[in-house]
Amino acid sequence: MVPRSQVAEWITEAKQAGDADIVIFGSRRTWNGLLADGLVDELHLMVSPTVVGDGVRPFGALVGLDLVECRRYENSPNVQLHYRVAPAAVLTMLGTV
Repeated sequence: MVPRSQVAEWITEAKQAGDADIVIFGSRRTWNGLLADGLVDELHLMVSPTVVGDGVRPFGALVGLDLVECRRYENSPNVQLHYRVAPAAVLTMLGTV
């Protein structure tokens, strides 16, 4: 386990070392920081059809995403969306995360 404050440095080192795929389970704070640092190649988002209040923006910036796959699960309302992050993906900051 890597603390959030050290994850960008750890990923940078792992990528430079040529390590295999790196999987990060994290909150929107974590992935927004990694997106802003250009350290995300792909996103796998699990979407559940539940709306809570006004909702929370998942991204702190406009992000260029290319849909690779959409997967449904039998007997489940959830879907998994698999995106490839487009080059120069963080387009415009919307505010603080």
